[in-house]
Amino acid sequence: MPIEAEKLEIKLHGIIKGIPFIKRSLDEVETLLEVQCESRDLKIVEKKIKSVEEKYKYDPFDRLKVEEGSIRRLKFNGQVHSDIIGKEFRYDATVMEPFAKGLAGEYVLINQSLTIGNKRLYTSCIKRQK
Repeated sequence: MPIEAEKLEIKLHGIIKGIPFIKRSLDEVETLLEVQCESRDLKIVEKKIKSVEEKYKYDPFDRLKVEEGSIRRLKFNGQVHSDIIGKEFRYDATVMEPFAKGLAGEYVLINQSLTIGNKRLYTSCIKRQK
């Protein structure tokens, strides 16, 4: 199992170029971030995602529109503020075993964190769809 767990750790860093879309529903907000990362880092993350995508039904990228080069659209399950544009970021996601229970007893599938510079940290989780 250690090999499988390693595949589920997703880490990216780069610069936030824009916030093209914010989607609000009754109980959550999803923000689409336009980010610039090293192409090598993106390829590593994409390979990890492809290896678990079928099982976990998780992909942090917006595949509807892929920009040229190293600019990609990253989905974050939470709301961020426009003052983060142009700042460095670090994105970490841990994809849990399907149906793993969280601390509050809900079924958490993905824990996400978005660190902006050294100051601001956004965290969120994606829960199992009912």
